[in-house]
Amino acid sequence: MRGDWYGTGKKQFFWYKFKLEDDGSGTLFFKDPVYHMFDFLGNGAEQVVTWGGTNLRVYEYKGVKAKMVKRDSEYLRNSVANHTHY
Repeated sequence: MRGDWYGTGKKQFFWYKFKLEDDGSGTLFFKDPVYHMFDFLGNGAEQVVTWGGTNLRVYEYKGVKAKMVKRDSEYLRNSVANHTHY
């Protein structure tokens, strides 16, 4: 997954339970595997959804400087509705 985790406009990459750093290394970030990422709070930062068996968790960067963002239908179609997880 990739998305604007910090709400700054810069995409961050997440793989499995890790946040991928610029040098290619990974930092363990989550207890369960990352499943999805999108801004469903409308605050400008994208939240990370993890899924571990029967547990679905939503995480947000706690330092987000919230700004109300009106997302258009293309964002919703591309980020929320248009995903397949196998």
